[in-house]
Amino acid sequence: MADQPQVSRSELREATLDGVRWISATRLAFEIVAVAGAVVLAHLVPPAAYGRFAIALVIPEIALSLVNEGLGTPLVRHQAVTHRHTEGTMAIGVAGGLALTALTYFAAPLLTTPLFGADTSELIQLYSPVFTIAGVMIVPLAMLQRRLEFNRIGISEVVSAAVTTVVSIALALAGLDAEAFVLGSIAGIFAWAVVLLLFAGATPLPFWRAAEMREIASTGAPAAGAGLAGIGSRNVDYAILGARLTPTAVGFYYRAFTLGVEYERKVSGIVSRIAFPVYSRTKDMIHLRSVRRRIVRLNATLIFPLMVFFIVVAPVLVPWLFGARWEPAVVLAQILAIAGMAGTLKNTIDPLVLAAGKPRSLMVFNVCEVVLYAGMLFLVSSGGDLVLVCAAVAGFRVAALIGSYAFLLGPVLESSVFELLDDAGPALLGCLALAAAALPLRLFLDVPVVPLLAACAAAGFAAYAIVLRLASPASWADILLIVSRLVPWLGVETPRRAINGDLGLGIPATAVE
Repeated sequence: MADQPQVSRSELREATLDGVRWISATRLAFEIVAVAGAVVLAHLVPPAAYGRFAIALVIPEIALSLVNEGLGTPLVRHQAVTHRHTEGTMAIGVAGGLALTALTYFAAPLLTTPLFGADTSELIQLYSPVFTIAGVMIVPLAMLQRRLEFNRIGISEVVSAAVTTVVSIALALAGLDAEAFVLGSIAGIFAWAVVLLLFAGATPLPFWRAAEMREIASTGAPAAGAGLAGIGSRNVDYAILGARLTPTAVGFYYRAFTLGVEYERKVSGIVSRIAFPVYSRTKDMIHLRSVRRRIVRLNATLIFPLMVFFIVVAPVLVPWLFGARWEPAVVLAQILAIAGMAGTLKNTIDPLVLAAGKPRSLMVFNVCEVVLYAGMLFLVSSGGDLVLVCAAVAGFRVAALIGSYAFLLGPVLESSVFELLDDAGPALLGCLALAAAALPLRLFLDVPVVPLLAACAAAGFAAYAIVLRLASPASWADILLIVSRLVPWLGVETPRRAINGDLGLGIPATAVE
């Protein structure tokens, strides 16, 4: 039988905090590499190439979601995984990957050329091998998640980011445009798969195990459907805008969406990446509810101030980093940052619903969401006004967050939509103070960009910390707990409620205080 970790609450707490520390450190390294590459590439590649790449980018998302949700989720959640399960899962991954690679390569010209043009269709064909790579890597990734070995997962992602960046820049310098992104991305995913295979140890060979494959598919099929619907809601905007607007306009939207939403998703992933395997190890519904509350509150208190700070400084930060030709993306990114804040909370709900064994509910919700989202985008994009499009996207994401609390979280945890106020309220209150302190400096302080950003950050985050400390001692205690684990040499004292609380998943504070 494959390893099945049995952990106590205290062990789960320590594994979670250790996971946060490792994922934070590796994610920081990942983003430094990725942002540096993005800045260099923004000066080498025109906005129109980004517009074509944004449409093709759905292919790796589909590939990774299919295997992660459809195959990885059952392996992580299953209580008794045997070698027959892993062999059967590997068989599905490899066979399915090869089939989808061939289907994508041969069908792309027929389906996508009339909508997006031959250049974009060729990029989609170029991406087709990613299905096979993803099918090979899912079993080692799932087994590392089962063992809560977040350090190795994080290291593999940093290697992937480094390879992606180096290859993309080298190809861009050689004269390629959008192709540089695609080939760099494939190289990075391939490197990720190789490192995962090395870290996971003895990886099973693919074998046909009919009974175990049916068992995996019974859970994985609805989870994969939910994942695909979620990808649809994240990428249907590129498809609709790509069919109706110029590649340059889509390129500006891509830059804005990346800054306002995607970077948030990557940073909030520091906590949410560990959520599903941790939720899957909770003992009962009371424990699950306590864990969720701490994880969501921590995500909000860490991510919201970063997004609000970005909204304040974007008019000077974006042109300084990416060049003057990207100025049309500034206002769009500021608006979409609101969508990013909503996503900070919504992205923690999907893993909870999956861990609670409700993949069909999640699939139905996500399908409804993507249908409504596509209809809204089709209507608002008719005039070509990107500001209107971004405002509609932000409003829809907020509405989707409220809906997920009402129709997903409520039935699972028997909670009210008003719990959203408890989850986000303290962070929003602190963000008001952050904006009030930083915005006047950005508007009236006449100094070079770097000192201006430093002054805005010092004033804004100091105001945020003061208000958060006064308004929500529990949220402040969570932050101190994370800081004490990430940088122990600072000697930060951790409040007793944070040590005993359930961010990581120990005994609730009320039980000992």
